[in-house]
Amino acid sequence: MAGFVFIKQHDAMQCGAACIVILCHFYGKKYSLQQISKSLESSKGGVSMYDISELAKK
Repeated sequence: MAGFVFIKQHDAMQCGAACIVILCHFYGKKYSLQQISKSLESSKGGVSMYDISELAKK
């Protein structure tokens, strides 16, 4: 898809972080998957939608 960058997840638990990175790149903010992953609190079950939403607001 034009305008979107491909971000390869390193594991199944990085889907939330990958989504944020893709959106950031679309809006001109260049962050790496590692940078965003460090900013998200992850549990055994992954990242909550609340945490993704709060990080996206920043």
